[in-house]
Amino acid sequence: MGLDWLSGGRGVVLSMAKEQISYTTTERRTAWGIPPEWFLEYGTSYSTAQAALTKVENTAERNHVDTVACNEAFDILKGVMRFFKNHYYLIPPLTKIDWAELGFRERDDNPTTIPAPTDVPMTTPAYPGGPHLVMITLGALLGTRAPDPGATTASPSTSASCPRAARRWNRRPR
Repeated sequence: MGLDWLSGGRGVVLSMAKEQISYTTTERRTAWGIPPEWFLEYGTSYSTAQAALTKVENTAERNHVDTVACNEAFDILKGVMRFFKNHYYLIPPLTKIDWAELGFRERDDNPTTIPAPTDVPMTTPAYPGGPHLVMITLGALLGTRAPDPGATTASPSTSASCPRAARRWNRRPR
């Protein structure tokens, strides 16, 4: 998940949690409406994940059970961090300075302009397993180099001729 704000390694997650816990003082917690018992759970999950990581980093005594316990502790910590971001850190009393101090990147509101394509890509449909298996090979853009003599361009009728294959591409991944 390249766009996930919490996609770093375990050390990055721990340092971000530590920054958030230390920055969220009692005054800020009351101003932002964070219940003390929920913030206590944040601190507890941070301590548990830190202890589990310390135990796993000791290679002499590490075993499978410790690794699974560490993974579970970090899953819980990430869940708590996501909960706090979605329920408390996105609410307006926070300023952009608060947002940066909590370790979040400022949202980029300027869309990146992507020019429209100038050419149509070449495709080569093939049916190696009969009508039930469709394989489409993408080639170079038209106009960039000479197309293969055996290559054909796909038309809307190509996908209509094999409705099962068209439905397969519209499914969600498992």
